[in-house]
Amino acid sequence: TSNAYYVRFTNCSNNEYHENFENIYLKVMEKEFIILDARSNNGGSNFPQTKLRNSLAKKHYKGTIYVLQDNWSFSSGEVWEEFGDRTLPYTCKLVGTHSGGMQNYGNCRTIRDSKNHVSVYCGRSNFRKFLPSNYLGEGKGYEPDIWATTETMKATLEGLGVDLTGIDFQ
Repeated sequence: TSNAYYVRFTNCSNNEYHENFENIYLKVMEKEFIILDARSNNGGSNFPQTKLRNSLAKKHYKGTIYVLQDNWSFSSGEVWEEFGDRTLPYTCKLVGTHSGGMQNYGNCRTIRDSKNHVSVYCGRSNFRKFLPSNYLGEGKGYEPDIWATTETMKATLEGLGVDLTGIDFQ
């Protein structure tokens, strides 16, 4: 009965994400709102996001996409600005707090020194020249269009007209 479709995912690197995320468009065309919950998403690959964006545009989805973010949304967990392209037939708004701000580098890997119990997460590719103008920098990320905390998120979405009936909002 809800006018929204809710998707919660905490990383962009597992097999389920790669196999299913891009096909969300098959379930949302009649929904007024899509809620993509990327809070505490540590990233991975943005290819399924790009495919979803292209599918929604191709199918002329005309609703609103709310992307939920927090300061623990990193890397490809914060590449949602591509959904905000003004030439697309739908509206996209970032809701939450600043994202984590880790977009300058990609193709990351972890380097471990097991003897000293130290792990370092390092990016191998520099993406600075591709970042949009609204990227505030490393550790600052993207400012949301609509500010909300985890505690106020549900009420904020309901205040925007989203019917969360039947949705297990996390």
